[in-house]
Amino acid sequence: MIIDTLRKAARTIEQGGGRAESRKWFGDDSPAWMNELRRRLNMLASMINTKPIDVSFSNLNRRCSGEFAAAPPPTGGWRDFVGGQNPMTTAQNRNFRIWLNLDWNTAPLYRPFKRPADSKFQTLVHECTHLFLDTDDDAYGVPQCEVTAATNPAVAKKTADCWGYFVEEFRTGG
Repeated sequence: MIIDTLRKAARTIEQGGGRAESRKWFGDDSPAWMNELRRRLNMLASMINTKPIDVSFSNLNRRCSGEFAAAPPPTGGWRDFVGGQNPMTTAQNRNFRIWLNLDWNTAPLYRPFKRPADSKFQTLVHECTHLFLDTDDDAYGVPQCEVTAATNPAVAKKTADCWGYFVEEFRTGG
């Protein structure tokens, strides 16, 4: 579902759509950003599709309440694999992992239609952007992400929650 939704978002942008969603979550809908966003979405889908990602529950002594998941640094450290040259080759043998935490169990699979909230879907997109886009956690939650996009688009473009909410805007269904 994540790969399909990433591709759908990229197609929507290619067809001239997605501007309102990009303004909302990234604070930018300029032609240059929309082209870059489309490219990044497609490459992120390819990375998720082709690179092994170990998804498992965190060790009991490391599980955090109030947190859905975490992505530890891949082998070789954090890096924007999508933004560089030869991303598929550069990302070889990096040991990508996502650790699920306690709140994962109570999160809905998808956010309720048109009700911004965290979900398992949004959380996995969020963590994958850490792994492949080297995003940060400069803002958490819908209100903080909306304010960040409105006041500091450069930070919003590097914020994992902004990416997660943006991608979920393109998921089909309620």
